[in-house]
Amino acid sequence: MPEYPQAPQEDESMTAQARESLKYQDETLSLCGLPLDSYFELLGEDPPFMARDTALWRGYIGSWEILDGRLYLVGLGGYGQTGKDIDLSDLFPEYPERVFAHWVNGIFRAERGKLLKYEHAGFASLYEQDLFFGFEHGLLQSVEVKSNAVPASED
Repeated sequence: MPEYPQAPQEDESMTAQARESLKYQDETLSLCGLPLDSYFELLGEDPPFMARDTALWRGYIGSWEILDGRLYLVGLGGYGQTGKDIDLSDLFPEYPERVFAHWVNGIFRAERGKLLKYEHAGFASLYEQDLFFGFEHGLLQSVEVKSNAVPASED
């Protein structure tokens, strides 16, 4: 059985973070991962974004889509360190509407359903289901669904 990413164990004072969106089949899910971070790691550069508030420490929100087994970045909104708003065309001028995310490897978690337990930390809140998407060079390799329940001690 593959090892799935867990919710980050972050400082309790950290604010819950805004999720990115992931369109998969006919659904739009909340993505609990940051696939764009690995792009900047690949380049060896720091992201050009600046945090505007505590719910968005990374300074941007991406919109993603899985289409024909490939992961695409289809939208981006962020606040640049120079004070300028940054969108997809600023990072990828040759692909202003859709970028194949060939840099994405690993397993990313998305949430589905009702909120079962709110956690005021990163991506730690619990929803009815977690979907785990496995990627290799932006190509979808696997999808696993895990159903969740509120822990018995918290009913």
